Amino acid sequence: MRIKKGFNPFYVLLVIVGTAFCLTACAYGLMAMRSLRPERNFATSAATGGSSAVAPAESHQLMKFMERHGNRLLLVEIGLLAAASFAAMATDGYWIRRANEKQAAERTQGRTAAKNTEESPS
Repeated sequence: MRIKKGFNPFYVLLVIVGTAFCLTACAYGLMAMRSLRPERNFATSAATGGSSAVAPAESHQLMKFMERHGNRLLLVEIGLLAAASFAAMATDGYWIRRANEKQAAERTQGRTAAKNTEESPS
């Protein structure tokens, strides 16, 4: 007999928060790399034949946001990941029991319906 595993909505939350954390961590890493090598942030100009211009390029809005709020955002996302992970683990038994009870009820209803059709005169 196959045991049906129920749908745990915290898994969906884990995928969403995990994806957001991955993107935030990549952006934070890119911001950190750019701050370590500021000479690589120079704009190139077609007028100078593709050589590096003298003025530094304007930082992208995402990099500015990550500089201001990156640490806090990563910590919040780690906290959400931890909370969603614990919630998924803590409620897993509930969702499995619920799915098994539903499956047992459907099986019982099927037997009752089959028994009633056998007993009824044709």
